[in-house]
Amino acid sequence: MVKQHFKLGGETKKELQSSVAWTVALTVLFILFNRSIEILWAMFLALPFFAVLYFLLFSIGKEQLSNQVKEWLGSDIKKVMIFPVALVVTYFGYVFLIGQNPFQGAVSMIPYLVFFPVLVFAARRKNESKIDWLDFAVFI
Repeated sequence: MVKQHFKLGGETKKELQSSVAWTVALTVLFILFNRSIEILWAMFLALPFFAVLYFLLFSIGKEQLSNQVKEWLGSDIKKVMIFPVALVVTYFGYVFLIGQNPFQGAVSMIPYLVFFPVLVFAARRKNESKIDWLDFAVFI
């Protein structure tokens, strides 16, 4: 069994640098628009989570990086679950840190809303580019 490693090519590095640039720009805007003294503690508490989540969201949609991630994932369900687990752990970490109960109210739906589509599409694993009824049903 050959173990695949995640290697970054030149184009992928450029995409990651672009993601970092966008994340830094949005983080600066976040600080500028939320620099009120009353919410200073809450802003600096949220800042690392804001930066990590925006970096993940800006990175995952890049074509070269997305292709490399797809190649690395293959059909291993454990690897497919890494991204949604990272999102849920990051989100729940923030919710715990600000003192809310993540198992109460609408926040408790986050794992379902993240894991359900990922598991459906991982189980399907077609290389079709057409949208069909399952895509629409999962979206709704």
